[in-house]
Amino acid sequence: MQTAKMRPRVGISSCLMGEAVRFNGGHQKDNFVVDVLAKHVELVPICPEVEAGMGVPRPAIRMVRQESGIGLFESATGTDHSETMNTTLTSISSRLKGCDLDGFLLKRASPTCGISGVKIYAHSDKKSQVVARGRGFFADRLTTDFETLALSEEGWLKDAMLRQQFLHRIFTSRRLKVLRDAPSLHDLQREYAAHKLLYMAHHPGAQRDLGRQVAALSGSLTRSDLEGHMAQAQTVLGHRLTRGRQVNVLHHILGYVSKKLSSVCRKHTIESIEAYGTGQTSLLVPLALLKHQVLDKGAHPWLSQQVYFEPYPSSLW
Repeated sequence: MQTAKMRPRVGISSCLMGEAVRFNGGHQKDNFVVDVLAKHVELVPICPEVEAGMGVPRPAIRMVRQESGIGLFESATGTDHSETMNTTLTSISSRLKGCDLDGFLLKRASPTCGISGVKIYAHSDKKSQVVARGRGFFADRLTTDFETLALSEEGWLKDAMLRQQFLHRIFTSRRLKVLRDAPSLHDLQREYAAHKLLYMAHHPGAQRDLGRQVAALSGSLTRSDLEGHMAQAQTVLGHRLTRGRQVNVLHHILGYVSKKLSSVCRKHTIESIEAYGTGQTSLLVPLALLKHQVLDKGAHPWLSQQVYFEPYPSSLW
């Protein structure tokens, strides 16, 4: 059972929660976030534009290219909100450092919250042309002030791989943070061992590097050691998931139980893995099959304790 201590804390653009804070007085409620994800994480809503005093409703704003950098202007009046927004974001960032966040969900295409592909115009007027695309003001500040924080736009959660990656990051972040209560090298080594296949699914080379770093630690585990490990773990999980890497991990698991299976069962398992690799089934199919085999055949205890089998609550799949 998931305890409050194990619930990731995730910042979120307020409009995605159904709050009427959009420039037109509306919202962009995301049903997956509100009805499903919210049951397993603690959501911390923020709207930078409201905090900057722009009001609801308010004139639409856009990012504008200037000689001095990117500015934030009202498209109807040309009013410059750049300085006010930067001051507001400094205040928000300072506050978030005390929130112990594991991730942040942001509104797609927003000039403040969009992570990528946000339109940048040549001028503030409505007829101005788009000259580039980039990150919104708030998203840019988050990437600068919280380098290893897991970020996602709401639309990315509709993509199975991107959703898995975001969930891997926020739940792993919270699992490792529990170690801060009483840091010990033994506990850190145990957690690394339990996450090994999960890390491998993101990047085998980065997983090996992380393993060497853990092996190099000795004596008492310092808070700095733990924080460094958590940051590096997020870097490993920041590598994008692919079916190929997932298939590699699935075959790795099969290798532990293959000799204990009948030829028919082994063939069926291989076909299930291949079907996932070609996109014919979801990851859950071969994963559930392998988990049953690991438990049934009494494979190495290390394998049965792998987070990879259930990296987050099953309802989030």
